[in-house]
Formats: sequence, structure tokens, C-alpha cells
Amino acid sequence: LGQSLQLEVQSTFTYDSVAWTTDFEIECLNPPLCDLIRIQPTQTGEVSVEVRDDGGCTSRTSTLIRVSTALNVFVPEAFSPNGDGINDFFTIYSNQIQNIQRLQIFDRWGNRLFLQENFDPDIEDLGWDGTANGKALNPGVYIFSAEVVYLNGEERVVKGDVTLVK
Repeated sequence: LGQSLQLEVQSTFTYDSVAWTTDFEIECLNPPLCDLIRIQPTQTGEVSVEVRDDGGCTSRTSTLIRVSTALNVFVPEAFSPNGDGINDFFTIYSNQIQNIQRLQIFDRWGNRLFLQENFDPDIEDLGWDGTANGKALNPGVYIFSAEVVYLNGEERVVKGDVTLVK
């Protein structure tokens, strides 16, 4: 999930036309023949290709593209918002997430300290900077809840804790 795949026609005869059939979006990498394509499947599906020579002879083949449904997310266990440019923000990382609908941070009493909505993963400065109401918080363990949308459209809530260190 989330990875692109290149497919190339390999034939024992010379062909002059290529026709791909699939539910995936196709990116032609060498127009106009398009015997090399890129797809980015988000679910399991079939890809078929038919080649034709100038005499009208055809050859057709299909392959099943299996997409792993394991949805991987990396959530740091700790971060250090000390201004050194290294791990200064807490955010969610994944090449399988389309959007983070909501990221919330809470203290141990359940008070919400941070809220960010509708942003992309992997962009550190959109995450939590270790402050609440403009003030730097003390080192400690904080609770997070993130509502995420994966590339396949599945929505999940990721919860846990993160340690703020100085």
C-alpha cells in the first residue's frame, strides 16, 4: 500500500500497439506506445495487457497485483522541543497515510493541550511543539490521539503516549 510499481511489456515478437486494462490509474512512462507504465495500487486487483503486431496478431496476459493490507504508521515515543532542529515536533509518519484528520495531545488529567486538523503526515512543523497556550510544557508523558485516513480510504484512530524531554 502506498508504493508505486512499474510494469513493462516483454514480448518475443515486434508489436506496434499496446492496450492496458485495469482499475488502477495508469501513468504511461514512454508515450505513445506505453509499453512501460507505473501504477500505485491501493487494493488488490488485476492488470491485463494486450499487444498487437502490424499483421493483426495479438497476445494477451494478466497478472494479479496483491496489495498488503498491513497499515504501518510510525509514532515517535519521545521528542525534544529544545530548538536544536532535531526532533523538535511530535507528529505522525507514514507513506500509507493520505491525511491526518485530527491530532490531539492531552495531559495526564485529560486536558486537551493541542489540536491540529486536516494535515499531511511527515511534516514536522505541523505537529505538536511541546507547548500549550504559548508556554513550553515541562518534561513528562503526554497522551495523543490521531484520526488518520489511509491511502485505501480506511479510517483509523491511533492512540498512545509520547514523552516530552528537554
